[in-house]
Amino acid sequence: MTLEFECINCGADFEVEFNDLLDKPEKLKCPNCDIRADVHTVEDLMGALDDVCANIKHIRRKFRVSFTLESDDLPPPYGPVDEHEADNWADEKIEEETEEEDEQ
Repeated sequence: MTLEFECINCGADFEVEFNDLLDKPEKLKCPNCDIRADVHTVEDLMGALDDVCANIKHIRRKFRVSFTLESDDLPPPYGPVDEHEADNWADEKIEEETEEEDEQ
């Protein structure tokens, strides 16, 4: 299963295999600008997706399941990320990475 991502920071589109992220959550990084997602957040996401797959396994004998999840169209109470929030998040991540590089 392939997961598709679009980098909020630079707009690059890229794909990562489900099993790759399940085994190595640190692999979620933009190939264009190298921004990374928080490893713990990716671990939580992959755990939740793994649970979804496990539950689909139980109903697939009776139903085919297909779904698309757009992060901008999440149902309540999750809601979309507004542009200002996304810009602030990208700026914070860049600052964190710069600080980490300076410490090394």
